[in-house]
Amino acid sequence: MKKMVCISCIIFTLLFSMTNAVMSENFEKVLSLINVPTKNIDGFEINEEIYHKYGLIVYGTPTDITKNQRWKDVPTGKWKNEITGKQGEYRILGYSLTGTVVNNEVFPDDYNSGISPEEWNYITIGDAISSWNDTEKYQTKAQLEYMLTQRLTRNGITYNITASLLGLDKARLEAYATWKTAGSIFTLKKDSQGGIWEATFRIPPMAAEANFSAKLNIIQGQKYQFEPEQETLEIPISFGAEVTNLGQYAKKEDIKNISSELEVENNLIDKIHSENETSILKDSKIVIHKSDYPNANKITLVVKNTSILETCFHAEAPMVDMKETKIEIVIHEDMKIEDEGEYIKVDNINSRKENDIPRPIIQEIRLYKKTITNRNNKSKLSIAKKTNTQFICAGQILVVEATVLNNPQTVTLAIEGNSKIQTLDDLTKRFVYDEPKRRGEKLIYSSLDSLKASYHLPANMKNEEGIYKLEYIIPYGTKQSLNSWSTLRTISNNAFDIDKSKLFTRIASPYLIKIYAKNDGGSTTRTAELDVFERWDTIYNRNISEFVK
Repeated sequence: MKKMVCISCIIFTLLFSMTNAVMSENFEKVLSLINVPTKNIDGFEINEEIYHKYGLIVYGTPTDITKNQRWKDVPTGKWKNEITGKQGEYRILGYSLTGTVVNNEVFPDDYNSGISPEEWNYITIGDAISSWNDTEKYQTKAQLEYMLTQRLTRNGITYNITASLLGLDKARLEAYATWKTAGSIFTLKKDSQGGIWEATFRIPPMAAEANFSAKLNIIQGQKYQFEPEQETLEIPISFGAEVTNLGQYAKKEDIKNISSELEVENNLIDKIHSENETSILKDSKIVIHKSDYPNANKITLVVKNTSILETCFHAEAPMVDMKETKIEIVIHEDMKIEDEGEYIKVDNINSRKENDIPRPIIQEIRLYKKTITNRNNKSKLSIAKKTNTQFICAGQILVVEATVLNNPQTVTLAIEGNSKIQTLDDLTKRFVYDEPKRRGEKLIYSSLDSLKASYHLPANMKNEEGIYKLEYIIPYGTKQSLNSWSTLRTISNNAFDIDKSKLFTRIASPYLIKIYAKNDGGSTTRTAELDVFERWDTIYNRNISEFVK
């Protein structure tokens, strides 16, 4: 707590360690799934580090706070003073979605009266009532009831007090409790000498003990063998997900989506989803064609189930769990099999005959680009010398063309990599839809709904005289996979002094453009690599010829 007294102006310099790191790909994917704002009303980004350390949704960092911010050495503190090497805590963690500060419940008291918080003389806070009256922030009645009646904790101790007992005019709500995210309440108390002190309390998550798990079962075992004339194997499998230990306040009706995706070697095979359910399960199969492995005697396939549970709470990061296993398949009969009895021989359920329909063949994938301002002409993608991969700029239109033989019934496009490449961000919406509409220009997408729908991948490609085509606007917020002037300025913290030798060097793995073709004879996939560079409108006047082929 800090005594609220009028003091002379002090220049407060923060010299403590606080990493404003880029969000992990996993956390970005989690946030994009439920459309959680990555920035608050003032433009501060959501802080993944604080989420993991404190279980709170907070925007910005402690070092962004310029007023009333303080530090104290605490042996068990979550931050490190890089000058003294000591651990400690900040008084304020950052900002809420609406721009108010979020205080730190474990910041040490300035003054300890020895009196329990249950006996403090709490006083009225001017904006406390209004913090509870913003009912649009609540997703369920149970959430509000929980925050009003849950016993409050401070510094790891739970007290026999609640927001209702304190009075809503004396307890300002700073952060909303959800299934897995803690809430936060701010109070003021008056001591016997008339001094006023601050204190922050924590509301535990509504379903802190909830467990979420992915389910994956290879029904007949994990080792298989082709018969001599056999061309196809079908391997039965079941997959799904389950959440348990919900408790009193977390209901299955809070579940917005529970889903599982089955992949083999990173290729999507099957999926299942539901809502208002605590478990899902689906029987499926993996189909293996011997012709896909002409030179192999034995193959090992990685099978993965990625399961996600989203609740109705907008500020809630989804629960994610993955299960992974391997399947071994012996292909050639003349191969010596160790422990032969362990391998399963599956009946030939789809052997080739003369009148069989041949599976599609994806002969070629070609990638081009267009700009928003010149959509009539496409041009070849440039190739970076240092990585030898094609790249496109954020904000440009990616044109994908595929030559597919053997009369496919469907040809679909997917993009694998950081989830921001599949997310319509505010800047893309502004440049592609809002501003052209205001100027009365012809729109690429006739409605906002159709623009949003274009980011729902996988998407069907259109057949134009045997060539399958699709155009896709790379969002401005896409995470770069190559270093640019922008990323290097961030590293050097100097707009005029960057290490130019690092331009076009790799930051992350390239994105994968994946084409999936299917007909009654089977299915085929093929991929192409694509890097994403800086926004096109920030480099159009730069000479990049020395970096490209």
